[in-house]
Amino acid sequence: MSSALPYTPYFCEENAWHRCKADETGHAVFISNELRCCPMWSQRAAPEGEPVFWDYHVIFVAADGKVWDPDHTGGMPVSLQDWLSHTFPFFEQTRPPYLPMFRPIEAHTYVEVFGSDRSHMKDEMGEWLQTPPDYPCIGSDMTLPRLWDSNDPWPSAWVDLTGLLSIF
Repeated sequence: MSSALPYTPYFCEENAWHRCKADETGHAVFISNELRCCPMWSQRAAPEGEPVFWDYHVIFVAADGKVWDPDHTGGMPVSLQDWLSHTFPFFEQTRPPYLPMFRPIEAHTYVEVFGSDRSHMKDEMGEWLQTPPDYPCIGSDMTLPRLWDSNDPWPSAWVDLTGLLSIF
């Protein structure tokens, strides 16, 4: 599988959608928590050795268990275990409100249900917080808020780390 797919920083949900469209045998995996404040290391958006606090993040996990996260500084693809150990190096010390939860969504389902008008990336004045992709918005409905919502069971359940590892 080629890594030459569209990539736009800060639009991980769209980056994952393109990967899912190219390989419908894998899973898009949302990462967040009830606080929508998840510390993640080894991310391009943070200084080296420091975490970035994502409200949510989305990666692609291929059928072979390899992670495609173009925002990860450790390259790609990498094994899920390597990705987890670099991204959450202090998992055991992380307090429960900040622990990540994971929502694996089968790639073909994600391609069908994902939609974003990108409004979440604009400030109160309608200005872009980050430069948007140069291709049209994906989907006709704004389903992204439901996908990141840790209390919404659609279109798949949220799991903890043990649950994620049992799936992959």
